[in-house]
Amino acid sequence: AANALRVLLDAKLKRANEQLIRTFEGEGSNALTELRSYRVPPKYTFLVLQAVLTLAGSSEDDVHNWGRMRVLTNYKLIRRLVELKPVDVTPKVVKIARRVTSDVDEADVRKESNATLALFRWL
Repeated sequence: AANALRVLLDAKLKRANEQLIRTFEGEGSNALTELRSYRVPPKYTFLVLQAVLTLAGSSEDDVHNWGRMRVLTNYKLIRRLVELKPVDVTPKVVKIARRVTSDVDEADVRKESNATLALFRWL
């Protein structure tokens, strides 16, 4: 049963990673440019990026400063997310990311940004 669950979760993660790559590295994609273009980010974009950057290993200081978050939102981040293994993320970090996005709804994210939606679905 545990092995079957692992296979299911691995397949789900693989699909999420493929979607992330399509959104951010696809031909003509301007998803990263869109996210970095905000002088003041929309509410849900800020929260989703906080959670994503936290999971990717960014410092607490970095994920509370939009200027730093903009700099860190690049192709290296997408690569780190795709290569991230769930076992490498501590329960504390997962808890922080979940808390940040606990009041975030997919419908609200969709209204703000397709790029943010792809990151939210990856979470």
